[in-house]
Amino acid sequence: MVSIDDTLRKALREHRNQWLKLAVSCDELNVPSVQDAVKQVYALAGYPPPERLVWLDSPLAGAVAASIFNRSYENLFSRLCNQPVNAMYQKLWRDAANSGTTELWQHLDTQLKMVPLNVESNIASPIRAQVARQLEIRFSHRSDPHESQQVFNEDTWSYILMRIEQQLNEQDFDVLGRLVFDANFAAGCAQQSWYCGLGGQDGDHLELLSFADVSGVDLPATKGILALSREVNWWWVFDKVAIVTYRPQMLVLDSDDRLHNNSGPAVEYNDSWCIYARHGKFIPERVIRFAHRKNLLEIDREQNIEVRRHLIEVYGVEQYLKDAEAVKIDEDSCGVLYRKDFLLDEPLKMVKVLNSSPEPDGTFKYYFLRVPPNVMTAREAVAWTFGMSPEEYHPEIET
Repeated sequence: MVSIDDTLRKALREHRNQWLKLAVSCDELNVPSVQDAVKQVYALAGYPPPERLVWLDSPLAGAVAASIFNRSYENLFSRLCNQPVNAMYQKLWRDAANSGTTELWQHLDTQLKMVPLNVESNIASPIRAQVARQLEIRFSHRSDPHESQQVFNEDTWSYILMRIEQQLNEQDFDVLGRLVFDANFAAGCAQQSWYCGLGGQDGDHLELLSFADVSGVDLPATKGILALSREVNWWWVFDKVAIVTYRPQMLVLDSDDRLHNNSGPAVEYNDSWCIYARHGKFIPERVIRFAHRKNLLEIDREQNIEVRRHLIEVYGVEQYLKDAEAVKIDEDSCGVLYRKDFLLDEPLKMVKVLNSSPEPDGTFKYYFLRVPPNVMTAREAVAWTFGMSPEEYHPEIET
C-alpha cells in the first residue's frame, strides 16, 4: 500500500484550502485574466472566441440571460467543459499507468474523497435550488403570506433585466420581446443553472485535476477551465457569447460550512439578489426582520410551522419557553418536558436535556430538543430522539 510523505500531504492540504477559499471568495474579478481564460477555454476545445462576453452579478441573472441566449445560440458547456474534463481524467489515469504511479494517484483520490470539500452540496446546490425556487414563485404569480421561502422583489428583477438588456444585440432584443415571463420561462432559466461552470465553487469536480495540473501532469484540455474557475463565479458558454458572473458581496457560513446568517442574507450579490438561510435551511425574509425586533406575538401568529420553528430558535428556545409561559408537564432524570399550545395548530413540545459531553471549558450544556406532540413523559421524549421506546432507553448504561 502506497503512502504519501509529509511534503505531498502538506501540498495537498494547501491546495484544498485554496479551493475552499475560492468557494467563499467575495473578491473583485481580474478582468484581463477572466478575458484570457475565456478565450483559452474556447481555443483548447477548437472553437473561436465568443463575439461577446456578458458580465452579470449573480447566478440568477446568469441563468436568466442564458435562457434568453439559449433560444438563439448553442450552449457549449458539454463540449467546452464536461467533455474536456472527462478526457483529462482519463488521461490522468492513463499517464499514471504508464508512469507506474496509479497507486499513488488512487491514494490521493481516496484522500480527497474521504474528506470531501462539500462545496457543491453546502453552497452551489442551495444556490441553484434558490434560482429555481424563486423564479418559480415569482412567475407562477403566487402570493402566499405564509410562504416558507423568499422571492426577489420587483426592484431586483428590474435591475437584473436592465443589466442584461445593456449587453444584448438586436437579435437578442427580438427574442426578449417575444418572451412571456411565466412558469415555462422560470423552468427554462432553472434548467440553464445545470449547464454552467460554478467557478470557485467547482472544487468538488476539479480538485484532483487541478492538483495534478499544478503537480506537473500534462492536462492541456482543462487549463482554460481551471484558470477560469479560479477567476470567476458561475459562467456559461455559447457559440457566440459567454456569460461570467461576479463573486458575491457577502457569503456567510456556520461552523458546519452551511449557509447561515441570523441577521441578514447568507449570500448577497451586487444586483441585490440574495438568499436567506439558517444552518443550511432556506427562510423567508420575515425571519430576518424578526431577528431585529423579536416579539412573542409574531411567533404565535406565524402559521407556517417550519418558519415558526426558526422564529423560536432566533428568539432563543429557553427564553421563549419562559416568556411564553410554557407548561412543564414532566421532569425526571432524563430531562424536563415542556408544552406550549397554539391556536389552530398542534402544541409545541420540547425536552430539556443535559449534554453528556463537556464543553471545552469543562462545563456541561443544556439543550432543547423538539419532540412529537403525542409524547407524555420526559423519558419518552428523550427515548424518541434516539429512535427508542421508553422501555428500551437506558441512559445509565450508555457508553
